[in-house]
Amino acid sequence: VPNAALVSRNGVASRQGVGHEGTSDSLNAFGVRFEAYGNRWTVELCTEDSDGDGQTNGMELGDPDCVWEIGRTPARTVDISHPGYADSTA
Repeated sequence: VPNAALVSRNGVASRQGVGHEGTSDSLNAFGVRFEAYGNRWTVELCTEDSDGDGQTNGMELGDPDCVWEIGRTPARTVDISHPGYADSTA
């Protein structure tokens, strides 16, 4: 997932995996969709709006064009928001 280590929710750094609720194994809206795509960052997952906040997962995670690949720097590394919660937008 692009910028996974930079994800924040309303300015507070995420302390768990991007797809998890708190520190539990429960999945948030993004985690459910990530799992459905085989735990892989795909163009389809990137273009979805998992949390229904009006921003695609790619926009929230700094990959608005859905071209990021593992080992590469995403298009944006600032203003990263959480794709699993509607109250967090970039």
